[in-house]
Amino acid sequence: MSDNSSAANISSDSGKLQLWLTIALSTAILMTLLFSAGASRADKHKTEQSTARADVSLINMQSFYHRQQRVFGLVESASASNLGFEQAGKLVSIAVEEGDATVTGQVLASLDTSRLRSQLKELQASLLRANADVSLAKSTLQRMQTLQKQGGASQQQVDEAVARYDVVSAQVKEIEAAMSSLSVEMDKSTLTAPFDGVVAARLVDEGTVVQPATPIITLGATDHLQARLALPQALATQLANTKTVMVNTGNDDIEARLISIQPTRNRQTRTVDALIAIANDRSNLIIGDMVSTTLQTRVDEPGAWVPLTALTQGVRGLWSLLVVAGEEKSRVQSRLVEVVYATGKEAYVRGAISDGDKYVSQGGQRLVPGQLVRATLVESHTDGASL
Repeated sequence: MSDNSSAANISSDSGKLQLWLTIALSTAILMTLLFSAGASRADKHKTEQSTARADVSLINMQSFYHRQQRVFGLVESASASNLGFEQAGKLVSIAVEEGDATVTGQVLASLDTSRLRSQLKELQASLLRANADVSLAKSTLQRMQTLQKQGGASQQQVDEAVARYDVVSAQVKEIEAAMSSLSVEMDKSTLTAPFDGVVAARLVDEGTVVQPATPIITLGATDHLQARLALPQALATQLANTKTVMVNTGNDDIEARLISIQPTRNRQTRTVDALIAIANDRSNLIIGDMVSTTLQTRVDEPGAWVPLTALTQGVRGLWSLLVVAGEEKSRVQSRLVEVVYATGKEAYVRGAISDGDKYVSQGGQRLVPGQLVRATLVESHTDGASL
């Protein structure tokens, strides 16, 4: 009885042990499976996290580019005159200041006419005396002619009366001519505006004794304006083939007509002057205003346009451009390039690039060379036309 009870206890303990072993083994297997699945998901997540997305565009190599250059010029009058008197005299008044608008016939300046007025009074008195002599000579001539008919005067006396009348009549005409000449001198002592314009410069002041043709005032016409552009030789040669050019006045863009390109070079600036005519019907320009125009020249230099956002600072004055190689998953490579020319948004570069290379067009600051990326091709809008 006791032996059977002992055997039963041993059998019961053995079953419990086996059950615990089975549970422990099952738990270990389950934990192993869970750990393996978690590790696999972590590796997958790490792989996906290290493969970043990159927007890329294709390098389009070109053999030349257009360099845009803005040139400036000053507005001047197409009809500008240095006005002066035709005779010498003392300048007593200037009726205008620099910048004043004038109309045709307006008095600008005057000379002292006191001497001329005195001479005019003398001539007027001489004219009265000469007219009296003419009246007397005419009466004498008439009496002599009457006496001759009555036999009381000879022919010589009549001839002498005729000669006297002719002499005093000539004296009257001489005095009248002198008075007319003096009147012209007095008129020329007043300087008037020959056309509508604006006073560009006042060259002398009151009290100055001026000589004939001494410039007193510089007057410029405001209805016909022109601008003088200082151009490099290359731009001057290009502009010579055009008839019109768009000019920016600061508030508006207007069309101007090319007048001429000077055949000589400015000694100080070493540039070539180009004259363009500007219609002043709606631009409200005045003499001295500054205008500008943008011209472009072709430069034969191989390279490609890329956005400025695709470039990062490199070494020794060069720039770095990120290029990706591969199809679906690509690695980032850093290529050194030189910026040949840049506008406000784009740069024309040359260096370790080839036609068809894929470059990171934006977001390159998040990437490093050697990084694995998923490249997405986007359309490039770089053409070098932006300012």
